[in-house]
Amino acid sequence: MEPTASFRVGAYNVLAQNLATSRYFPSAKQALKIAKRYPLLRQKFQSINADIICVSEAFGDVVDMLHSLDYEVRYIQRHNKTYGNAIAWRSELFEVEREATATFNDCSDAIPSFPIRIEGSGVSILREDFLTENIAMFMQLRFKQRADCCVCVCSTHLYWDPSKDPVKVAQAQMSAASSASSTCLTSSLFAIFDRSPLSQAASMRC
Repeated sequence: MEPTASFRVGAYNVLAQNLATSRYFPSAKQALKIAKRYPLLRQKFQSINADIICVSEAFGDVVDMLHSLDYEVRYIQRHNKTYGNAIAWRSELFEVEREATATFNDCSDAIPSFPIRIEGSGVSILREDFLTENIAMFMQLRFKQRADCCVCVCSTHLYWDPSKDPVKVAQAQMSAASSASSTCLTSSLFAIFDRSPLSQAASMRC
């Protein structure tokens, strides 16, 4: 019997520091300061204890923190933003086979006509509503203990506006299609993680 390749995957939205303001969180002013948040974020990553972790709204301090916790990290910053997406992994377990990025600005190309009207809401979605600068990053990692075992990981953050679901759906479809095209191995295990206010962790085997 072949040995089992087992690993732990997690996802976490750290809340970009420039969004951690009293404007959005008026009852948590003191907790929003980076001096307060940094040790708590570090403790969270340590408690998740993932072999691969996808981070939404990552920024420089978080990337440095992940390095200090002995992760290898890929970080992509969004256009005209101070934050982006990151994928971190244990280098003793995985090696990088390929990587790619995608922007979601082009996902409106598949939509035949505008505006899109959401029935009963009075909301109309225009083509420019799709120009959100949201991104996705993809990595195919090979498990060092099992040469025939790979994992394709996607870290992304869909558009936030709850009134514009068609934008989110188009971005999710593009993300799934890009994930499928980013690997050529039928044995690959797909782990697609999107924005989440809470950590998600799972143990996986292949």
